[in-house]
Amino acid sequence: MTTTIKAAATSGPWLTSRYNGGDYAVYAVGRSQDVALIRDNGDGTTEHNAILIAAAPDLLKALKDARKAIADILDNCPYFFPSRGDCSLLSDEQKAWRAKVATGSVAARAAIAAAEGGAQ
Repeated sequence: MTTTIKAAATSGPWLTSRYNGGDYAVYAVGRSQDVALIRDNGDGTTEHNAILIAAAPDLLKALKDARKAIADILDNCPYFFPSRGDCSLLSDEQKAWRAKVATGSVAARAAIAAAEGGAQ
């Protein structure tokens, strides 16, 4: 059973700090509590995992911005990306690019929803 909790995340920026040997804490600037604790599992990935988690607020914002830009392109470029037009006028290359952009948009929407605790 999966439980979905929808709540606002702690705002960024988030930073990392090594402590207790090889463990890492991820914390929000100006906050006294850690966002996450990453235990050293001995495989050499602990620091990278902490850095990746600390980048989450910036990554989510960048993905939202990219998703908006993709939507703007799909909606406002009627020749290359006709929203409701006759796609038979597009070349095969244009159709392939349109499909890639649309697929990326769907993937970005799903990732944003997952990050915000919504449906995946």
